[in-house]
Amino acid sequence: MNRVHYFKRHQAGQDWHYYKLLSQRDPPARELINFLNPTPIIEFMEYDLSLPAHQIQYEAFWEVGIVISASEYEAAYKRATSGNFDLYLNGKPVGS
Repeated sequence: MNRVHYFKRHQAGQDWHYYKLLSQRDPPARELINFLNPTPIIEFMEYDLSLPAHQIQYEAFWEVGIVISASEYEAAYKRATSGNFDLYLNGKPVGS
């Protein structure tokens, strides 16, 4: 099984969320790129799979996401970081 999985999910209009899922990391984690706001958001989230809510969120990637290539994800990351962006860690802003 791959250790890194890439997904995207349509949000609105031309906007997509992009996900990088690190499935064999301990704990599993994901990186999210969110373009819904004027300033892109990049969020890193760790999952505690002993918690039902985290288990549901973790499994949802395969249910609602569209599998994409690493290069498509990296292009979105490059676009998000080409100017100002906000950074979050486990749901909390970093450096604010």
